Amino acid sequence: MPELGTILAGILGVGTILFAAWPLLRPPDRLPRPEERPDADRIRELLERRELALSALRDLEEDFRLGRVDEKDYEALRARYRRRAVAALKAVDQALGGDAEALEKLIEREVALARRRCPDCGRPLAEEFRFCPHCGQALNVSPLTGR
Repeated sequence: MPELGTILAGILGVGTILFAAWPLLRPPDRLPRPEERPDADRIRELLERRELALSALRDLEEDFRLGRVDEKDYEALRARYRRRAVAALKAVDQALGGDAEALEKLIEREVALARRRCPDCGRPLAEEFRFCPHCGQALNVSPLTGR
């Protein structure tokens, strides 16, 4: 009889070890590659690239106006930043495929997210917030409408 108890304990131990090790043994879930992301995320990324290039252009203009950058460097950097902004805009157009309705929906969603505020303290909120990080108010608002 003690042999049966030893066998059962061994089987139970092996089962427990396999159960605990299963997350390490199974194949990892396939994460989407950047080019496979949903269109809205891809377009948002391209728009952020464009905004970065335009921001760099504004900073460059300010530095040139204040005399921090000489004219030769200014022209070279200005051309580079403009190419980046134009490339990002072309990529957005290509991603949308000339679909004005998709662009309109994206803009409406972004505006709604930008308007989302805490009903208690009135501070801006990110899309994923379920509680206001400033006052702790529970949020029962739609992330798309901001209400």
